[in-house]
Amino acid sequence: MTASFNLIAEPWIRVRTRTGMLEDVSIRDAFRRADEFSGLAGEIPMQDMAVLRLLLAIAYRATHDVRNDDEAVTLWGLWWTNGLPLDQIDAYLEQYLERFDLLDADRPFFQVADLRTQTGATSGLDKLIAEVPSGSKFFTTRDGAGIGSLSLAEAARWLVALHSSDISGIKTGALGDDRVKGGRGYPIGTGITGRIGLVVAEGHSLHETLLLNLVLPMSNDDDSVPWERDQDDAGESWLHSEPTGTADLYTWQTRRARLILDGDRVADALVCNGDKIGPQNLQRFEPMSSWRYSEPQTKKLKYDTWMPRTHDPRRSIWRGLEPLLQRVVPTRKTIRPALFDWSARLRDGGALPADARVSVRVVGFEYGPQESSLAAAVDDSLLVSVALLDDESLAGLAIGASGVAQQAVVDVANLASNLARAAGIDPAPRRELAFTAAYDALDPLFRRWARDLTADSDVAERAAAWGVAVRQRITQLGGDLCRDGGRAAVVGRLDRGSGQTMDTARAWSIFLSQLRGHTSADGAAKPLPEAHDTEESDE
Repeated sequence: MTASFNLIAEPWIRVRTRTGMLEDVSIRDAFRRADEFSGLAGEIPMQDMAVLRLLLAIAYRATHDVRNDDEAVTLWGLWWTNGLPLDQIDAYLEQYLERFDLLDADRPFFQVADLRTQTGATSGLDKLIAEVPSGSKFFTTRDGAGIGSLSLAEAARWLVALHSSDISGIKTGALGDDRVKGGRGYPIGTGITGRIGLVVAEGHSLHETLLLNLVLPMSNDDDSVPWERDQDDAGESWLHSEPTGTADLYTWQTRRARLILDGDRVADALVCNGDKIGPQNLQRFEPMSSWRYSEPQTKKLKYDTWMPRTHDPRRSIWRGLEPLLQRVVPTRKTIRPALFDWSARLRDGGALPADARVSVRVVGFEYGPQESSLAAAVDDSLLVSVALLDDESLAGLAIGASGVAQQAVVDVANLASNLARAAGIDPAPRRELAFTAAYDALDPLFRRWARDLTADSDVAERAAAWGVAVRQRITQLGGDLCRDGGRAAVVGRLDRGSGQTMDTARAWSIFLSQLRGHTSADGAAKPLPEAHDTEESDE
């Protein structure tokens, strides 16, 4: 049996090299060789986010002596140009080396050494690995027989992800946990990244990605992480019921876990409830999410309450730019991710090049009923100039362009509905198909258009060009719908409500009029609200 597996020294973090190869590296090498890797490449995106946040927590704690914003900008600029502060990071890792041993007999990393149940039952590896409701794994290349055991490296990755985004639901009841009833641990909610819509800024390398998400002003002396504190026991940590800082939040111990070995592989696991955490008002510590003011939560809690915005798996990133980019919100109901404010500060201070390319990535889970299963995963990104995060006119241009595109999609969906009515058939299916086709058609156009925006872009010129591009593509799509509408639509039908006949010609005329109005220079539309913008889930 393997006696030790120290995550600082042993390879377990899966990365992708600049040449596209996969490699497992240790924590130490992830920092030392960060320039050699294009990014993390674990089994699923949410696992990568958990590992990224672990690395960031280490970086925050190793550099927490930065005292003010000006010093932070200066140091950050040096690290961007010359490399990460490896001396500080290495010294910090050496100080806590023993606490990173996955197999330590007394203090195993992110586990409880003597965790057990009244009956000796375990949870199985299924509880360690993210599942979808059907029971098939999100990591679809793994078949059922493949989870008989895990390598120590993969088990470590899933363990970190478990604390970060595990589903809720009933857990195995741990002996010594006062909350257990009848051998069961009743739901306390998901891991923290499951409760927010994660937003990450990614660069050309792991080095750039780490720095782009290292919001130095959020570091504080009161912050702490599990390896700096006494080991958790099976019960809830009453003395540590709220996060003390960003690093603490990134490593929050949502579960109590123990990996069970068979030789040098992990054959089983025990997963129990850990420390509960709610999403309310975490914006002071959580820079990787946008936030919205919640009236229901404010009424319930009797104080101003902000909730994280979550991602809709049915909606591309560019259809929800307003809460990501807009710095000044008239109603004060939205707060954009703090990491973007930090990027703007770095750009203003000259630490970050004025037109540095950043991939804005959104990642998340959509959970099923009672958050006890996974319904869908979100992973989308948009390559933009950092100028969009700093220049309000450019941000407004991108937000407006998104609105133009979304309104044009509604226009072609209306055309599909009218053509269906003209043919005497149910318009709903045709309308839904038109929505999908239009968004599919505009998606690559918007991504190319946004990618080409720079600090020198003429806002009026770029807006006009986008309107023309949308009008041309949607007109083409509308023409295809008319040609496929059939003879019945050409003949048309009398609308008894209006007393007018709806036919292909009239549907086309209405469509062109609406589309011209929405894509002209003075007809720019605002982004359309969608179902996920409601606050019903806050009740």
